[in-house]
Amino acid sequence: MTVETSPDGRQGSPAVDSAARILELLSRYRTRTSTLSEIAAALELPKSTVLRILRTLQAHSLVHHDAETRRYQLGFFTAVLGSRAAEGLDSFTRTRPFLTEISERTGLTAALVQRVSADRLMYVAEQHGAGPSTVHISVGNRFPMFEVSFGRWWVAFSTPAEREALVPAALPAVTDRTPTDREAYLRDCAALGSRSVLVTRDEYIPGVFTSSCAALDPRGQLEGVVVALGFSQSVDGPAEQAVHTVMTDVATRLNAHI
Repeated sequence: MTVETSPDGRQGSPAVDSAARILELLSRYRTRTSTLSEIAAALELPKSTVLRILRTLQAHSLVHHDAETRRYQLGFFTAVLGSRAAEGLDSFTRTRPFLTEISERTGLTAALVQRVSADRLMYVAEQHGAGPSTVHISVGNRFPMFEVSFGRWWVAFSTPAEREALVPAALPAVTDRTPTDREAYLRDCAALGSRSVLVTRDEYIPGVFTSSCAALDPRGQLEGVVVALGFSQSVDGPAEQAVHTVMTDVATRLNAHI
């Protein structure tokens, strides 16, 4: 049996692979509305191929085309698929109540982050807080693992050999407070556990405070990270301690099965 390979080396159906890449591109915040030329250029595919796939996706309401702006965006049926997927995924059903609780108890934005490739993460669910320090994020936004504080969790729950291979020799200095000493970074990661809470301030985004904890599956494997985000100036002193108390409580109950 012959297995087809797409131009970038992925096995399977090239047409389905290209369709999936188009949907993935349109799910990103910066490219959520794109022209035919922009999509073809981003994916390095012929415009004729992209147009044919877009028309098929449009026929199934997976893509919407604005004739006036000539831009494509995700169609309404992707919302239905997303809703059905969220209902059936254990990581969503387990963590969603905790996101709501964190948001209500702290006033901060709460989010679930998952790993989508070797070194990239994505916001997959969020609950905006009602407080003055709410940070707005975009579900579907992808970012490098080592350009956010909560990337440490994936290093923490890797084997020593995996850590060595995963962590780059030169950690990026995103701000003047970003930790760049690789050995110190690895030690900090190794100290994190299922009940730990990681707190950072201004390390990767100036003016942003984060508090995060692991979300483990029944086997004790990391399936995601729950994070609370707020503006640093509004989360200080007693407010920071209150957030830490809430996140410690969440980490304990979320991972009580371990």
